[in-house]
Amino acid sequence: MIVWKENMIAIICFTLMICAIFSKFFLEPATLLPSAGDGMKNYFTYLYHIKYDSTYWKFEGMNYPFGENIVFTDNQPLLANAVKFVSKYVFLDSENLIAIHNMIIFIVWILGGLGLFLCFRRLKVGFVFSLLCAMGLILLQPQSLRLHSHYSLAYPILPWIYLFWLKIWNRENFLKYSIFIGLLTTIGGLLHMYHFVTITFLNILAIAFTYIITNQKRQWNNIILGLGIQTFVPLIILLGVANIHFVEGRPDNPWGFFSYNASWESLMFSYKLPLFEFINHNIVKIRTGDHIEGKNYLGIFSAIFILYGIYLLFAKFKNAMASIFSFSSIDSKLRGIFVASALISFGFPFIIPGMEWMLDHTGPFKQFRGIGRVAWVSFYAINLLTIPWLYEMTEKLNNIQKPIIRIAIPAIITLEGFFMLPSMSNPEHLKDSYASNRPSIPIEVNDYQAILPDPYIHIGSECFVWGDLGGNQDQMFQITYQLGLPNLGVVLSRNALPQALLLNELVCKPYKVPSIIDILAKRDSRPLLVLESKLNLYNRQSSISHWIKEAPIVYENEQFKLKRLELRQFDAIVKNFIDTILSSENIINEKELVLELKQKDGKWGLETLIFTDSTMIGAHLLSFVIDVKDSRDVSSSIDTWQISNDHNYLERRSERINKYYTKIVNSQIHIIFPINLFSDSAKLAIRISKEKQSIANNIIISHIKMLKVKS
Repeated sequence: MIVWKENMIAIICFTLMICAIFSKFFLEPATLLPSAGDGMKNYFTYLYHIKYDSTYWKFEGMNYPFGENIVFTDNQPLLANAVKFVSKYVFLDSENLIAIHNMIIFIVWILGGLGLFLCFRRLKVGFVFSLLCAMGLILLQPQSLRLHSHYSLAYPILPWIYLFWLKIWNRENFLKYSIFIGLLTTIGGLLHMYHFVTITFLNILAIAFTYIITNQKRQWNNIILGLGIQTFVPLIILLGVANIHFVEGRPDNPWGFFSYNASWESLMFSYKLPLFEFINHNIVKIRTGDHIEGKNYLGIFSAIFILYGIYLLFAKFKNAMASIFSFSSIDSKLRGIFVASALISFGFPFIIPGMEWMLDHTGPFKQFRGIGRVAWVSFYAINLLTIPWLYEMTEKLNNIQKPIIRIAIPAIITLEGFFMLPSMSNPEHLKDSYASNRPSIPIEVNDYQAILPDPYIHIGSECFVWGDLGGNQDQMFQITYQLGLPNLGVVLSRNALPQALLLNELVCKPYKVPSIIDILAKRDSRPLLVLESKLNLYNRQSSISHWIKEAPIVYENEQFKLKRLELRQFDAIVKNFIDTILSSENIINEKELVLELKQKDGKWGLETLIFTDSTMIGAHLLSFVIDVKDSRDVSSSIDTWQISNDHNYLERRSERINKYYTKIVNSQIHIIFPINLFSDSAKLAIRISKEKQSIANNIIISHIKMLKVKS
């Protein structure tokens, strides 16, 4: 069959499959993809940027008054800016913007399937078998899980990178396909930086197994040219974009590298399918991971292929080892890429006990905490080995068996893929969140400079964590987009520490006018519009009621109140504030403490041990001040143990101090931590520590006091 006809048939088949499976998004294009959790934020940052932002590279909808580089908003900068440009000349309402967003994802799925099909054809797999297997695998591929909320990660770009490498391995034009790879690397990175990461790992491994770890003479020109065009040029472009509106103080040690990794179990087992349940309950317990980053199931046939390969390795050890380390064939290169990328996705070598410290010396690499995503590279590598192997094996069957098996195999893959897809429905209250026809809010938007949410919301600085409490976060996105006002709340990634300190002072009791209010007053005298949630929330720890309780209501419905908060009111509130927590009449006794730097279980921390007696029974407050040098200082842990005379633990507590700050003054945070001493307590042990604390990088604490207060 002529190649272009094959390709057209493939495109039509992929299109029909995608339209059938995701029919409701084609029948009602403005339907939100599954958006509970991060999805609402990702739609919000995409929509707000197109409709309201004044520039292409700065997002102004949150983190007011600073805004944020759109690279850190997960709004797919390339797509959002392209649509923003078009919207200057063509009217696009919210429904149009949502439809464009969704259709682009599905179109790239069709193209990703085509790329995978072309890979199989390049590997000499028959047309029908290639097409059917590619249709199943495009559903099974681990990025399909990203259709739930993480839309920028749902683009299957890797099949095309593999296709270009297959052409290079067949000695086609190296420069030409390196340029194509570099272009796709840049495009992927401008949708989400993890596309750059996964493609770059694939490129580096492919170069290594082609030109470096090989018995052939090293081709330094291709090594340098390949790394330059495929990786370094895209990196320079992406770094340039990421540093527009550069700010100091972004987190340099984000949490999660040792949690957001894959494992061999997560590659070999689908936790959704019956086979896992059978083995887990009847044969051996399988380690499971709750986080999506670790779920990168390869498929049942790839799992069988791996087990068969392990058997051959031991059964024919000498020949197998010679084949494995030659890297002369395409199969051997794909094997090398699969094994290496899988190990990287597991977190090797940093997950080896005693090797964790090495991560601190990896520079920008440690920023990419979702290391389990590298297993996307593994998925395609192993299936590019498995499908040709299955095709070759079925060649030995007779004319009756062959078509049956060659239909059964892709049917099973497709069935697996279908069951691996996330639920594509949304909770009822989210379905029309960004609709153009939402009931209007009768206020004069231009009278206000920004929205201030109550309870306050702040996620993304790696230190302060005031998250969703039962719907108020989604409510914030809905109202902010509807009104088109910027918001002082933050749900971003890598928020700068100096900005976080300024904004989170709003949660503190009114000991002083927050510095952020002074900054706002200098730039704009207009009041803030307070969005006070009336939802039934889990708690209101981050409430700012101390600032807004006297502010007049300008609009109210069953779900929220809108209040007018004048900036000049802050001075009056501070003047009238009475410090009920630490007023002298409430303090019965105070004792200064000295904490010593000690190592426990290989980790450093500041500790003290207090011997208690009957006079100390009751309510106490542990008061201290932290000098903040980085985000880990703010998210330090405080551990307390109450121990009886017979050496039994009466109580163990371990909490983050970022829930107990009462004042923020410049880079100093004042902490008040409540402790209730039991009547049978003989000793109280206190330990304060931060992640990766050391002698050189110690937490600096001063003014440490134990205050006994009236119960």
